[in-house]
Amino acid sequence: GVSDRIVYHPKEGLLGYRDIGIYKPDPVSGYSLFAGGKGASVSTDGQRLGADLQNVQLLTVAPNGDFVMFDAAAVRKITADGNVKTIAGKNALAPAPSTADGRFHQISGIVEGPGQTLYLADYASVRQLNPNDKSLKTIAGKAVTGYLNANGTNALFRQFLKLSTDSAGNVLVADTG
Repeated sequence: GVSDRIVYHPKEGLLGYRDIGIYKPDPVSGYSLFAGGKGASVSTDGQRLGADLQNVQLLTVAPNGDFVMFDAAAVRKITADGNVKTIAGKNALAPAPSTADGRFHQISGIVEGPGQTLYLADYASVRQLNPNDKSLKTIAGKAVTGYLNANGTNALFRQFLKLSTDSAGNVLVADTG
């Protein structure tokens, strides 16, 4: 098939994503391009079909209907009006999660919390990203895997399974540790 990964959007329905594009099922052709798909060597922002996606590894739907994705080592958003914009990250992965240069290592989960704050499962740490001022901070875990119940950056995680927030804004983590 066109996609190994599928996400459901309340307005758009099912969408698949892989590599350079996001696709919608189409009864005639099998699929149609929803965003990206041009195969450029650098990610660029723009309207859905005018934007360049390089390597979409994760796509999720925010409560307001926006899409949030991890693409080519950057966190990017597709807004309701079809605008693709980079929120944070660079075109290169970091050797380990780092707040110093705004790079990411290995994002395996993205969830939106109160105030459109994004929480990211990045390797063995939970990171908080404010999309308004693009500030990034590690709120739990560190760049070392393990298993330790503790507060904040003293906690250790092995491998994230699920990241979520509750109605009070607490970040919930399911981990294999």
